[in-house]
Amino acid sequence: MRSRKDLFLGFFLVLVPALLVTLWHARVAYQNGRHIEQLNDPRFQVLEQTYQMEQRLRALHDHFVNPEPVDDQRLMDARARILAVEEAFARLELAARDRDVFQIHKEASTFARHGMEWLSDRRTTEIDPADPRRAELDALADGLIDRVSAFRTRRAAAFSERMAWISAETESARFHSILSVLAVLLFGGFAAYRYGEQFNRKSLALTHAHMALENRFQEICQVNKRLEEEVGERGHVEEKLRQSLMIEEAVARISNLFSTIHYPDLRQAVRLLGEVTGTHLAFVGIFNQQDKSVSKILEWTCPDVAVTVPDPVELDLTRFPRLHERIVRRRKIVVDNCTDLEKGMEPAAAFMEALGLRALLLMPVAAKERGSWGYIGIADLTGCRYWGEDDKRIVRTVGAMLANFLGRSHAEKQLKHDAAHDGLTGLPNRGLLMDRLAHAVERIKRHPEERFALLALDLDRFKPVNDSLGHLLGDKLLVAVSERLQNCVRRIDTFARVGGDEFLVLLEDLEGDREAEDFAQAMLDALAVPFELDGHEVYISACFGIAVWRSDYPSAEELIRDADVAMYRAKSMGKGRVVFFEKSMQTHTPGTLALETDLRRALERGEFHMFYQPIVSLETGEIAAFESLLRWDHGRHGMIPPDRFISMAEDMGTIVEVGQWALEQACTQLSAWHQMGFDQLSVSVNVSAQQFYHQDLNGVIRGVLARTGLPPELLKLELTESILMENVAANVAMLQSLRDIGVQIMIDDFGTGYSSLSYLHRFPLNSLKIDRSFVKDIPENQENAAITAAILAMADQLGLSVVAEGIENEAQLLYLWDKHCHLVQGYLFNQPLTRDQATAALYKRETVALFSKLTQAVGPSLS
Repeated sequence: MRSRKDLFLGFFLVLVPALLVTLWHARVAYQNGRHIEQLNDPRFQVLEQTYQMEQRLRALHDHFVNPEPVDDQRLMDARARILAVEEAFARLELAARDRDVFQIHKEASTFARHGMEWLSDRRTTEIDPADPRRAELDALADGLIDRVSAFRTRRAAAFSERMAWISAETESARFHSILSVLAVLLFGGFAAYRYGEQFNRKSLALTHAHMALENRFQEICQVNKRLEEEVGERGHVEEKLRQSLMIEEAVARISNLFSTIHYPDLRQAVRLLGEVTGTHLAFVGIFNQQDKSVSKILEWTCPDVAVTVPDPVELDLTRFPRLHERIVRRRKIVVDNCTDLEKGMEPAAAFMEALGLRALLLMPVAAKERGSWGYIGIADLTGCRYWGEDDKRIVRTVGAMLANFLGRSHAEKQLKHDAAHDGLTGLPNRGLLMDRLAHAVERIKRHPEERFALLALDLDRFKPVNDSLGHLLGDKLLVAVSERLQNCVRRIDTFARVGGDEFLVLLEDLEGDREAEDFAQAMLDALAVPFELDGHEVYISACFGIAVWRSDYPSAEELIRDADVAMYRAKSMGKGRVVFFEKSMQTHTPGTLALETDLRRALERGEFHMFYQPIVSLETGEIAAFESLLRWDHGRHGMIPPDRFISMAEDMGTIVEVGQWALEQACTQLSAWHQMGFDQLSVSVNVSAQQFYHQDLNGVIRGVLARTGLPPELLKLELTESILMENVAANVAMLQSLRDIGVQIMIDDFGTGYSSLSYLHRFPLNSLKIDRSFVKDIPENQENAAITAAILAMADQLGLSVVAEGIENEAQLLYLWDKHCHLVQGYLFNQPLTRDQATAALYKRETVALFSKLTQAVGPSLS
């Protein structure tokens, strides 16, 4: 833009002066031409006028030959007219001297007018020549004529001179005009050339700018087009968003229906699905895998459509294999037009057309736990319809909600079932049994004539079978036993598993007590048939205890207790026994039978505790080891000594589980003491016969040592003589496998079975423990003193270390020291201690102080 402005300014600065010069010369030429034109104009032809006036005056002077008489007034008028003409002529001469062209023109016109008036008057008024006044008038007229003639002569010469000057000036003006025009043209051309170049350069820049502007304009047009497309697309998106919001609102409302804690209003959900999709039909169906059919269980039909699908619709999928394949595989089914289905779907198309369905959209409803449950769908009954993504999405979403609800319902039912049933066998558990037992108690209170009984059964020797076959086959055996025994009871009865191999059966609506015995006998007969488990033929039996409800029972718990008491009585009598509870059995309980029931739950309740009794070295006076002792802290009866519950646990078969727990606890505690710096300390653990015979003791010990990180040589296993002597060859092999691990073997309560002395050298032993019965009254009792001395001597010969237990006074200690017994334990040093007390004893070293005191008392005898 600026270059164009500069170009225009250059042209203006050059052309305007040139134009002004040209106009000035043209004005001069024009004025000269006007002068010539004025001179040639009749109005300025004064000489011609005066000449003509002179000729007319002369003609008029000679013309009048017939004078007429006139009066004096007319003479005066004629004289006045002549004077006026003369005066006008005088002014004309004066103007001619002043060279005032315009004044000349004016005065000449006046002169001519007065002259014409005078001449006209002369025509009408002639004076007689003989009149004396005629001479005066003629003289005036002749003088005027002479003056006009002289004036004409002078003006003719001036006119010629003026014409010559005008011609010269005109030629000079023409020449200068031509030169000025040429100069202006040359200068203008040069300036135009210079400014033309600048204009070309700037025009080129302007061209480029114009092209850039054009490109920019095209870009703006494209952007505008895109904006228009985006606006259109935004409108489309807004419409889709509006539809999506409407769908989301419907989905939210449907979701609220499914989120209720009660059963959701499925009809309302299906109605909302049909309304938001604008279809004629919305429905839910179930898939029956057994007969391969689908059934419509719920539908909604648009009120504006009169056509309805028959209810219910039973669709045999065997007639439509392609449709069946899609439903089984949980694939969606989209039919925009039933007359335009793929090959192989013709039967389904005919079926749809027969039902009035023109377009169909089905989505599977699949719960993870149950697989394909059914379907949810929408349909159009009037014509074909293209199912858009929104339609598919909302149907899929509602189907997912329905599937989640079904899964949640199934999970809730499963949780309720699992809470009330045993996880392994699927039988009712103790909680469900107690609930049904409570209902039975309430019912019999309203109807005292009714009878019911509780049957408790426990499998015989299940622990050894489970240990020998493995836990997996043991579980399979429990499942098989449960299935077989459940077939022996009625639907109104409750067969529950309450423990490992313990079961309770609630027998309701009994006609008599013996009917309960018949059920027990039927179960025994069912168990008589061997079980086939992975190629193993397993024989199992059970003992039954029966307690019949009496009106004096305060609660159902007492009924369960009495059934357990009767069952334990049956087990004490041998295998495969059935015993009814009698009140006389309670004479054996408060200390035994009732205690057995609590013993079964003691480990679960955390009522067992480990105590540790120090084993002191007489060589150093320090604690060399601990014997771990199991104690039962009963919730009602307080601390129960081991001699009351150990044998009971062995009879009940729980000693293996309890013994393994005690072993784990002792090794864990010893490992903790080692971390405190007592790394030479060892611990001894008692092993029961059932642990030794029926448990993979080798594997259990390896596992415990691995978990605790305890050196195996610091673990001592205490076994009684009776355990070792039951099967000597097998026991030797078993002991050797334990020794191979690195653990030490100790004979507990040694000396009570003298006959075992001859076999002692056959066992891979490390030490002996002299029974407290031989130590308690030495040295006064010479016989016990001799036995103790013999055991010490024999152990010395066999290279075995000896621990004497039951040391309660200094005399016993001095005697054992004299017989070279180096390890002792008893109340003289410490009674069994808790974990914290034992730790404190290790730090206080009280035994060292006692040992120093004894050394000073006996003096050289201890040396």
